[in-house]
Amino acid sequence: MHLIPDIYNEKIEIDTRADLEGTKKIFLDDFLFKYMSEKFKIKKIIKKNLEEVIMSIMKYCKDDHRIDIIRRFLGIGDDIIRREVLDLYLTLLKSIIYIINRFTDFFFKNVRS
Repeated sequence: MHLIPDIYNEKIEIDTRADLEGTKKIFLDDFLFKYMSEKFKIKKIIKKNLEEVIMSIMKYCKDDHRIDIIRRFLGIGDDIIRREVLDLYLTLLKSIIYIINRFTDFFFKNVRS
């Protein structure tokens, strides 16, 4: 399922832009709707795909902790995770991605030299 990493990556970009512009970050559920709207454009298809995503999340959340985490971040079910925790989680992901990219660049520059 590539949707979850794509959602996180896009949300990180949107949040970074909001931080730079000094604007308010949007909640993950609103972001998911916006993400799907930009991806599919047609309301009927957006609604169908959102329903499929939510049903899939509910179906597989017990089998995969990554799916359960996004379910909780989206506020689906009883044991939701607060927005502040999502913000911290995305900040950590952003930092890890940055470190991996820097290390990869450094590694390939020095190996090729």
